[in-house]
Amino acid sequence: MKKYIWKYRGYKVISIWRYPAEIKKKIKITQASGICFNKQGRVLVIKNGNKWHLPGGHPLPKEKLLKTLKREIWEEACIKIKRCLLLGYSEIFFPKNPNKLENKHFYQARYACLICKIGKMRKDPATGILFKRRFIHQKEFTKYIKWNNSNELIIMATKKLKNFF
Repeated sequence: MKKYIWKYRGYKVISIWRYPAEIKKKIKITQASGICFNKQGRVLVIKNGNKWHLPGGHPLPKEKLLKTLKREIWEEACIKIKRCLLLGYSEIFFPKNPNKLENKHFYQARYACLICKIGKMRKDPATGILFKRRFIHQKEFTKYIKWNNSNELIIMATKKLKNFF
């Protein structure tokens, strides 16, 4: 377990990394995102405005988490994925969260995935945004994804899938 304290839009947030085996009860997962590798071992990142991030998003009502992940990655990056392995969860404590769908305490799932198809970029049907897509070297990951545990995540994801690229 690793605990991180940071600020989001000026508000204090606490996040705790949880491995899948640590979760014994039903939890509220409000987001799924994927570290997606192509055949060369490069990682997909997408850009909306000035910020690069991992593709992913929020589940629709009664939608299974893996289906959410696949749908969001297709909508945002026009990428089909396979072999999705759960890395763990960020447990978030955010007392001043402006997002009422998430409330003050929630979880976000992180996966490692392999890319099986790359489509032509188009606007996200849910938001109308045309994201930029880039494949980066694993060593560049922390330059693009500026989370407290970015380095640990890319190491975990690479270890999980290293035999496939």
